[in-house]
Amino acid sequence: MPTLLSSAPRDASLIRDLLYSALKREEDEIHQLGAREPIAHFLRSVADVPEHVVHHLLRKEALRQDIPIEYEKEINGCVVDFCFTEDGVDAALCEIKGAWNISGRARKQRKVKEPLRRDLQKLLELPDIAPSKRYCAWILTTEAKSTPEDIRDWVKDAAAGHGELCEYEVAEPIMVNWNPDKCVRVVVLRLRR
Repeated sequence: MPTLLSSAPRDASLIRDLLYSALKREEDEIHQLGAREPIAHFLRSVADVPEHVVHHLLRKEALRQDIPIEYEKEINGCVVDFCFTEDGVDAALCEIKGAWNISGRARKQRKVKEPLRRDLQKLLELPDIAPSKRYCAWILTTEAKSTPEDIRDWVKDAAAGHGELCEYEVAEPIMVNWNPDKCVRVVVLRLRR
């Protein structure tokens, strides 16, 4: 498990670690509770949770680790999912998408990539915000056998046409409780135009 953060994230690896901790903790808790029938689909694994639940889990983890974070912060007329702050100053902005299934046939479907591309575009178009402070975090469900290189190739394809991938981090897999062939990966990226 990643080490706890002592200050606001300033790079992709710190955002990755925070999201990984939040999702891993939840997946482990779901596993400990055990699946009971009937069970709501989104309670089986973090691979199935809606995006707003990921946001909630991240806020809880930031609270646990004493990381200052603002949720749905308006910046220049645009609402950004998260803003990590340090000493009252915006240290990093982050848009989160997920959980997204990119395994099997979904891997090639354009409709899977479009919402991710919209978030990239939104961050790239923010005026008066340093590009070094703009991150996207994607929660991806993949085949357990997917390598970090496979995921990087998929991410590069999804981000194609939006800029150069200048910072990229992928977390260790979080195995999906109900399907040993699937895992959840946290990917954090920053693009440069």
